[in-house]
Order: sequence, then structure tokens, then C-alpha cells
Amino acid sequence: MSGGREVDWVYVDDVVNGLIELALAGPDNGDYVDLGSGQLFTTGEIARRICDSAGTGVAPVLGAVPDRAMEQVRKADVEATREIIGWQPAIDINEGLRRTYDWYRSLKP
Repeated sequence: MSGGREVDWVYVDDVVNGLIELALAGPDNGDYVDLGSGQLFTTGEIARRICDSAGTGVAPVLGAVPDRAMEQVRKADVEATREIIGWQPAIDINEGLRRTYDWYRSLKP
């Protein structure tokens, strides 16, 4: 991958909480909601942040695998979701990456 693909990254706990809110207060009129952060970050930026978190001085190698064709960029409309079900993400990208990194580090090999 080139590292240039933009993705709306959202922490898993935020998604779980959003699904709970949707189940409890979801629209009954056919409206849909977006569960996301409402921010776009490239895959390369996320890879660099993960490598920085590891503190090894290793940089990601981008471009070794071709990008997937026709991948769509989607950014969550968190304001509309907040208005419809009262939910918005609580964990920012840096905290979510830190928690994810720490979780993987805690796994026993």
C-alpha cells in the first residue's frame, strides 16, 4: 500500500458504545447513523504513529503492496449521529492507538 489512503479510524470501545446507543435510542424512521471519528488519517500516518509508539526507531515501509482498486473514502458525519442518537466518539486517535498498542503488548506469546 502506498500509505496515502484516507480512513476514518475509530476506537473499538467507541464503536461498541455507539452500537449500544443505537440499539437503545436508534431511529425508527429508517434514518441511518455513522459510527466513526469524523476525521481522516492516511494509512501511512497511522503506520508511522504505531512505529513511533513502539520506540524502536523503525519506520514503516510503504509501497510494498499495491493499493486496493476503487477503495472509497468515507468520513463519518458525527454531528448528525449525535443529533439522532446522542452519541459521539470519546477516544481520540492518539489515545486509541496507545490503548491498542498496549493491549497487543500485553498478550502472551
